[in-house]
Amino acid sequence: MGGCRLTRVQVCPPRLRAWSTALSLSRVVEVEAIGKHLLIHLDGGLSIHSHLMMWGRWEVVPQGAPFRKATGRLWLSLETGRHVAALFNGPVLEVLTREHLPQHPVLTKLGPDPLRADYRREEARARLTDPRRARTPLAHVLLDQEWVCGVGNIYKSEILWHARLSPLQPPGDLTPSEVERLLDCTERVLRVAYRQRFGTLPRRVWRTLGPFAVYRRTGQPCLRCGARIARLDTGRATYWCPSCQSPVRVAGHGP
Repeated sequence: MGGCRLTRVQVCPPRLRAWSTALSLSRVVEVEAIGKHLLIHLDGGLSIHSHLMMWGRWEVVPQGAPFRKATGRLWLSLETGRHVAALFNGPVLEVLTREHLPQHPVLTKLGPDPLRADYRREEARARLTDPRRARTPLAHVLLDQEWVCGVGNIYKSEILWHARLSPLQPPGDLTPSEVERLLDCTERVLRVAYRQRFGTLPRRVWRTLGPFAVYRRTGQPCLRCGARIARLDTGRATYWCPSCQSPVRVAGHGP
């Protein structure tokens, strides 16, 4: 979409309709993803910021083609002459100016994104080992977008399983090798999920096992040790293997 000129803009939330004229006929300079946040930068110095949360979605279709899921409330429609990009059920949608973007209360606090070229592992390591997170269970730390951004509830469980770490362990109890293993698995799981679009297991095993190692597999055998996968209530459901992710059994051991 970068470089395209917007030929028609439809803004539905009343609080943002005043921006319709300013957005129309703008040229898209860059589309930037930071974790789960999407920024569409325009040549007039404006940026459209959206976050889908649990229920929003973007769809991009050729001009004149139907949307794949024609349900939900339309929040924003951007037309380029050849394509239409539409945001449905957008829980977070705002227009930011060049001056306001560097002061944004959420975007400026986001941790590094493992899928971006500017990702720095040393920053992720420093944030993980920050004393303020020392006693917070990993199930909560992984969802903290100020640690690294982009991990959601599904991949939280998958990362911890691949790292052989208990969701109840706090970062302050991790050995240096466990810290590196967690960083390795966070980076790898997110990159594999991005390439495959969903899932963390090789596509060849999806047909029999499904795309995930532990997510929503309560009561099924662990793919590593055979024990039963359990569901843990940590505010949001966490799936794990109490056997091979036990902090007693895995402490100090490699993957």
